[in-house]
Amino acid sequence: MMRYEQEYRVFIGLNDATADNLYFMRLNERMALREVIVGHRSNLTRQDLMTALKGNTESIALQKARLAFQTFQICKQRNKTLW
Repeated sequence: MMRYEQEYRVFIGLNDATADNLYFMRLNERMALREVIVGHRSNLTRQDLMTALKGNTESIALQKARLAFQTFQICKQRNKTLW
């Protein structure tokens, strides 16, 4: 496992692909989803995320990114009514 900034990246073998040639690793007690960051151009709503996650969001931080007002950075949208 490799740590970069505040992320963990896991390298796994690609043994079994789906019919669409996609690869997935199941989440378990060692690897759990902790945060979802929605890009600033995405039309995905908070309700869309809740539906996709089947309401299991108590331990998952849901964030919307936005462009900073006075710098060339991406930051967190704090106003939850805007998404």
